Amino acid sequence: MKTNFDTKMMITLNYHANSGGKFIGNCLAIGEKFLHQHEYLAKAKMKLKWDQQESFSVSHKVMEDKKFYQRHLEFGCYKLAGRILQPTKELQEELTTDWFKSLTHQDEYYFFMVVPFGSKNNIFNDTIDITLKNYEWILKDRNTLEKDINSNTVGKGLFFDMNTIHNEAEFGEAINDLSTKINGSLIRLDLLESMRKTFLETYRIGF
Repeated sequence: MKTNFDTKMMITLNYHANSGGKFIGNCLAIGEKFLHQHEYLAKAKMKLKWDQQESFSVSHKVMEDKKFYQRHLEFGCYKLAGRILQPTKELQEELTTDWFKSLTHQDEYYFFMVVPFGSKNNIFNDTIDITLKNYEWILKDRNTLEKDINSNTVGKGLFFDMNTIHNEAEFGEAINDLSTKINGSLIRLDLLESMRKTFLETYRIGF
């Protein structure tokens, strides 16, 4: 099976490395129609039709495991597709897994791929793009803030303000704004609040 480069189910997360983009993906993955960036977990969710509580358990466990192991842990493009997003269709075909190729042919579940800040998606034609902004405080606290970073760049698509993580109501509203714009569904606020609080407890671990 070949990759469907016209899939409408891919969501790109656009951000500087270490600024929290995969956390936002994991929050959205609590929703019934969003997949975690991990092949086996995505397969399980699709097969077993996880509800929000079951999906939350997976999203939250990544951060709880960080506390236990005292190192940075996350899902990602390699665990979902076998590779990061490639610069050409030819490389994408060659390097990504057959299962990921099949994922591009279904139209029920949304899945995430990362586009690092300064890069572009040149191969998928109809993605939903989420760009993070106001994440300098995360980079600073993780000791990875580069000089002259400005996360308030103008682009197309949807945006997520990482400053909302400091406020329960604003964070829940911001995540659900993305969720409803993408597929019209709401994610439980109590689950998002647990994610937010645990992120603030753990985001420095491993940096």
